[in-house]
Amino acid sequence: ADEAIPATARETGGAKLTMDGVKVLWEWNADFSRFVRSQDDKPHVDTDDVRVNAANVVVLFVQYSKSGYSPVAKTKGSGEAWVFTAGKLFQGTWERDDAAKPFTLKDTAGNVIALTPGNTWVELVRVGKAISFLPGTDPTSFKYP
Repeated sequence: ADEAIPATARETGGAKLTMDGVKVLWEWNADFSRFVRSQDDKPHVDTDDVRVNAANVVVLFVQYSKSGYSPVAKTKGSGEAWVFTAGKLFQGTWERDDAAKPFTLKDTAGNVIALTPGNTWVELVRVGKAISFLPGTDPTSFKYP
């Protein structure tokens, strides 16, 4: 299966994101073959006390506009994208011209990025508010962006 992974992908340990004061950590769990999520330095668990996890984590770098209640992500147009799947990171772009349609995700070579079967978690992050790290790196050894 690894031979099907394009050269534009690289091994990853995960990513740290800051989302308007909320600290998010996604870490690759090779034993589980999934990314697991922490929030504000604690494991993020669901109502059944199961750790939130995903086969794919898609980080879309977007602009936000102000609204009366909370910021609104601008998800029409295009921007930078990071796609975490199968322990790999693809850096590339996202695009869509209709908010009711799915995103198109492409790697730096312009190829559509295939996701691993299973659930996908999408993070809408402000530009500059995410960093990825290599496998074996202790994510507590560096700050959130």
